[in-house]
Amino acid sequence: MPTEKPILFSGPMVRAILEGRKSMTRRVVKMAGIDFRGGGGKAGPDWNDPSCWGFEDEDGREWALAPGDSVDEVIPCPYHRGQRLWVRETWTESVDKAGKAVVVYRADGAAYGILCDADGEGDVVGHNSTPVECAFDLESLRWRPSIFMPRWACRTMLEVTDVRVERLQEITEEDAITEGVGPGFVPCPHPQFSDVQTTRCVGYRPMFQRLWNEINSKRGFGWDVNPFVRVISFKRVA
Repeated sequence: MPTEKPILFSGPMVRAILEGRKSMTRRVVKMAGIDFRGGGGKAGPDWNDPSCWGFEDEDGREWALAPGDSVDEVIPCPYHRGQRLWVRETWTESVDKAGKAVVVYRADGAAYGILCDADGEGDVVGHNSTPVECAFDLESLRWRPSIFMPRWACRTMLEVTDVRVERLQEITEEDAITEGVGPGFVPCPHPQFSDVQTTRCVGYRPMFQRLWNEINSKRGFGWDVNPFVRVISFKRVA
């Protein structure tokens, strides 16, 4: 049986997964406590140059980074192909119109019944059916943070299909679409004058940059920092 691991997603990204628009996510490679240096000496152009850091391990499942001459610091990757990821999202418990317990998900307001076993452990049922009708106002509910969602309350399961490591700004327009962001308008070259940008083009990459900063800038991993990220591709299996 594939191993399982929880993974957090925001409301908009949960909706993108449910709608089939998101099949990729990027997660920062944690480097705390490691002082990285480039391959050259202190007087050389490569000293402490982030573009010189890192190389991919042979099995493709780890990322090795050199903190000094002839010294490698291997950072294990917590994700691998075939692994199952159960999605944690903002949620709460309530009751339906019949007074039965339900789990409600803030991303789309869907509610599903809870089936409890003899030990009192819950299990969400009906994920592939129509959500139950609930007698409550979504805005009045007391939502629980996604980090506190237990495994039994999960409604979405993903399977990892590929993992790689790259710098954040290496993301392509195609990957930005796969990340589930919506399009936005960005300046693009004038059709007759290459040095003039007066027309507007639809772009996904700038919208991903904006979303990334909203989530990660306050953590010190904004777009301009250009951190190493794990690019995790997945498919929804439940």
